[in-house]
Amino acid sequence: MKPILSIVIPTFNRCNYLKECLKSITECSISSQKKIEVIICDNFSKDSTQLVIKDFTESNSYINKIKVISTKKELPAQQNWENGINACNTSRVLLLSDDDKIIYKGLDKLLKEELFLNYD
Repeated sequence: MKPILSIVIPTFNRCNYLKECLKSITECSISSQKKIEVIICDNFSKDSTQLVIKDFTESNSYINKIKVISTKKELPAQQNWENGINACNTSRVLLLSDDDKIIYKGLDKLLKEELFLNYD
């Protein structure tokens, strides 16, 4: 199944926030997880961000696709956002900062909305 929603999350040295953000994504139903791709853009973090990402990718097999973009040097924040957006495989993109959280079952509600599904 091709994903219908891309979630882009740029991050830089904020592993604790990122962990909570990613956890909030997993609180949606399995059927919703199968409809999304998650793109994490790590802007050359020097904390435990890579470990948080590894744990997330290894423990979330239901998410349609998880893509990690890691830079080899620190980039301007705008470029980090653009890298994620350019990697999307859908026309519907949800931009999250690493300190954002999705409300409990929020993705389920969003993905069921008729306006969302009919928007192009």
